[in-house]
Amino acid sequence: MSFTAYKKNKGYFRSEGRKMKYPIAFLAAKKQLNQNYRRDDSFRRTLIVHAIGAFVISPIFVALAYFAQAPNIYIYLGLSYTVMGPVYALLCWTIPYLRDKLMFFFFLHFFVITYLTFNALYLSQFATQELLCFFGIYALGSIVIVRLYPALLYSIFTFLLLIYGFVTVEDVPLAKPFIIALFATIGGSAITVIYARTRMISNVKEYAEYLKRIMNNPGAGYVLIDLEDEAQILDYNQEACRVFNIKEPALEAIEELFQQYFTEQDWAKIGELSAGGKFKKNIQFNKYGIKHYVEIHVNQMIFKQKKAYLVRIIDVTDDVRKREELKVSEKKYRNLYYRNKAGVFTINKNSVIIDGNVAFFEMFENTLSVGERLFTAAYMQDWELILESFGEKESSQNYQSQFTLSNGTEKTFIFTWYLDTRSQNIEGSVIDLTNIQKTSQALKQSEEKYRLIFEESNDAILLLDGDKIIDVNRKTVQLFGLPQKELLNTPLFDLSANRNRATEEEYSLHKAKLSNARSVKFNWLFSGSNRIIEAEVTLIEIMFGNQVVYQCVIHDNTEQNKNLRAIRKNQRNMENILENTPEGFLIVHNNQVLYKNPEIEKLVGEEVDFNNLFVEQDQKRFLRAYKRHTEERVIQNLQLNLLNQDQEELLMDVAIVSTDFEEVDATLIIMKDVSVQNTLAKEMLRAELAEESNKKLAKEIMDRIRAEKQLEEQFLRTKAILDSSSNTFLLTVSKETAVTSFNTHCLTYFSMILNKELRIGTTFEKYFQDTISPARLRLFNRYIREVSKGKSRQFEVIMEARAGEYWMEIFMNPIFDVEGKVSEISLVAHDISEKKKSSIEIEESLREKEVLLKEIHHRVKNNLQVISSILNLQSSFVEDEQTLEILQESRNRIRSMAIIHENLYRTEDFSSINFSNYLDNLTSSLVSSYRINEKVQLRTDLEEVDLILDQAIPCGLLVNELITNALKYAWKEGEAGAIFITLREHDSIVYLEIGDDGIGLPTDFEKMNSDTLGLQLVLTLVEQLDGEITADISNGTKYLIKFENTKP
Repeated sequence: MSFTAYKKNKGYFRSEGRKMKYPIAFLAAKKQLNQNYRRDDSFRRTLIVHAIGAFVISPIFVALAYFAQAPNIYIYLGLSYTVMGPVYALLCWTIPYLRDKLMFFFFLHFFVITYLTFNALYLSQFATQELLCFFGIYALGSIVIVRLYPALLYSIFTFLLLIYGFVTVEDVPLAKPFIIALFATIGGSAITVIYARTRMISNVKEYAEYLKRIMNNPGAGYVLIDLEDEAQILDYNQEACRVFNIKEPALEAIEELFQQYFTEQDWAKIGELSAGGKFKKNIQFNKYGIKHYVEIHVNQMIFKQKKAYLVRIIDVTDDVRKREELKVSEKKYRNLYYRNKAGVFTINKNSVIIDGNVAFFEMFENTLSVGERLFTAAYMQDWELILESFGEKESSQNYQSQFTLSNGTEKTFIFTWYLDTRSQNIEGSVIDLTNIQKTSQALKQSEEKYRLIFEESNDAILLLDGDKIIDVNRKTVQLFGLPQKELLNTPLFDLSANRNRATEEEYSLHKAKLSNARSVKFNWLFSGSNRIIEAEVTLIEIMFGNQVVYQCVIHDNTEQNKNLRAIRKNQRNMENILENTPEGFLIVHNNQVLYKNPEIEKLVGEEVDFNNLFVEQDQKRFLRAYKRHTEERVIQNLQLNLLNQDQEELLMDVAIVSTDFEEVDATLIIMKDVSVQNTLAKEMLRAELAEESNKKLAKEIMDRIRAEKQLEEQFLRTKAILDSSSNTFLLTVSKETAVTSFNTHCLTYFSMILNKELRIGTTFEKYFQDTISPARLRLFNRYIREVSKGKSRQFEVIMEARAGEYWMEIFMNPIFDVEGKVSEISLVAHDISEKKKSSIEIEESLREKEVLLKEIHHRVKNNLQVISSILNLQSSFVEDEQTLEILQESRNRIRSMAIIHENLYRTEDFSSINFSNYLDNLTSSLVSSYRINEKVQLRTDLEEVDLILDQAIPCGLLVNELITNALKYAWKEGEAGAIFITLREHDSIVYLEIGDDGIGLPTDFEKMNSDTLGLQLVLTLVEQLDGEITADISNGTKYLIKFENTKP
């Protein structure tokens, strides 16, 4: 049966001809909580709540108060709520502004009546009946105030009233904890209920919005159908209308679509769906004259214990079109794949060939076939590198490889790879470069080999035409210390160290030998870089085409010869040492004597028996030490008794060490006769012990006399230095500030300016009490205490005397005794009156000059502003557009200089300005002067850079020219764009980059070569900065200016 047979004109949900905004599953909950979807402070909502309170709860409260014979004030307050409620409602209904403010009138009413009831409670001294009535009013207010924060405020207000009563009323009939508990119970219960209600409303609203967003999500249309009793559409979303291009109201249009595209068989299948079953149908229709494809899915669901069917509508037009385009692309790809002249192939990640065109297999001379590996085991390492090169990318750069085919042919290929991420197969193309590679490889190897030999050789290589030099390598330039240009065309003989007739004839004889041989070798002395070069010269005759040239190879043997001479000299010196040393040297290897010096022969004779050198017991110790040394290579030192030729025992110091002798690892045995030394040492020890006692006593006496003499000399020297100091005041005081010593200049100076004589024992405070202020004296005493603890202090003090004021600079230091304790304090002072006077004068002079510099910069800025104003005035009398443009550019240039002087007279530092702030002001002024602020965006990235005035002015003019040029020519009429400015400094180099995203400069534009005034001025300003400028016209126009910041 059809959908029309089911449909009736009732039962489906519509609201004033508009579709429902909520899915059917949510309608029931929405009706049950309908009151919570209104604003909590709406007039109707508030009126209903407080009408219940005023006409139900309040009369009940009044009746209870009346029958309980409560004070009349509670009856009147209850009645006031019943009487004033309608008054408040009428007032808010009459005045539209107050219509949603009704709640606040009741809030205020309850605050007032609560205060009045508390006043009655307070006057009754917290009588029990009145306390219960007060809590009744509080409970009534808590029930009526259904807002969380006003309820909290009302509870806090009531609690503060109770606390006030507890503090001021001494005897409360009921226990205070009971009253507090009762208050907490009523208030906590009310606030808990209000909070739970608020959270429930908030959660329901959030869930409704969540379902609304799901159902109205673009991409899928939904229609809810009921087929159980009467066929009807229960609900649908906006996306369903959009897919079929239906306008509101859309219910009947959707019904017609279902009747058009669904057959009786379709409805029968849908009706037979079980719970969780699905039905799918694809339909095609024209929308705006274009074919569209829709996929419809029907699912059965249980709603209110009844079957309902949710229809999901998905627009798959784009997917169908993509599949059709994919078929066309695949056909093109197949044609390109199999008809390509280059080799095209498909392999998997194991390099197994899946497919390939004819050209591919022909390149490999048909040695490969489908199913075989392109990269055999010999090339698997290359294949692993290729796989790694893909990484996250789908393509890889060209890869060149040398292949040896199975028939023995070697070929060079260039591969290009592409990874199909869906199939994980690799497609690629290959080009055969074998013939080209062989030719270029041979040429390149020949050239590189000669260049490598020529340039990177450790020997100097020269090419001679006759005797004139026509080419040299780098080693030649380094060896002779001459530039290449100076060496070229110079005769080789002119580089000789000794140029005379005899050496010239000898040189000619060496060259003449080339007539009978292709090469000749001889030794020669050259004049190098501040040294004589001892060289081995090789001349080789070679042919360049039809020209005979000579290759001269000069090998520097200077250091080698020097080392050989040094080695020979050291060898002779060592032989002299070994032959004449009083120690015996014996070199052995595997118990065989390789060398012995004459001293060994004197001790044991010409025949040396290695196993019988020492007495029997010591010979065993020697052999053990020798064995240990040969095994561990550790130096052995010991004393042994040796039998000489006369069979006398001699005590020997023996050292066993490793050495090399004639390229053999050997052992050196050093023996020294210490018999006489031991005897002398014993005798000297006895003599020293006898003399030690006398010397020690005499030394102590002499040290005491010397110390006393040095102390007396030091005292006299110090006193002479103190008394001879003509401009330094030296004074010492005790820790109690009593004067203990002073130099002559100190006595003379203070006696002259103070007319008082300085005496030993006088306290510092008493002597200077009329000269130094009490505050300075207190500071002096504090410094005395600090210095007494081992610290040092420095301060300045002013003394007022009859002759004037005197400034003193005083250094205080502790004087330590022999025990390290502070015994006295030294004061070293200087008269700095003239220095202070000069300092004050210099500071005043600097302030005057700063004011003068500010005035100069201010006047320069004003004069430049006057010039700019004159040009502006002149432009009002000019009608020619070109002339007006010239005047505007001149004004901008003057403005760029004026801003610099304006920044200078506003700053404290006249040596430089903050160039980043200056650029902000200048660029903003330029953009606003062309009145295109809304079209052109100014994007800046400016670091803090300070420039001196001589660099800031040309740099500012340069920025003015480049930005003006961008504003005039970068974009067509009415186009929007952006100007980019970057300023940074690195290693005292300033980098200024100015660019735009406009149409750019012409492609035939030569770098910075233009006859326009602006660019010529830019080049001049860059030269003035001793900088560089480069232009990039690849994407818009970008200028980079680099110059050195000369700010010290």
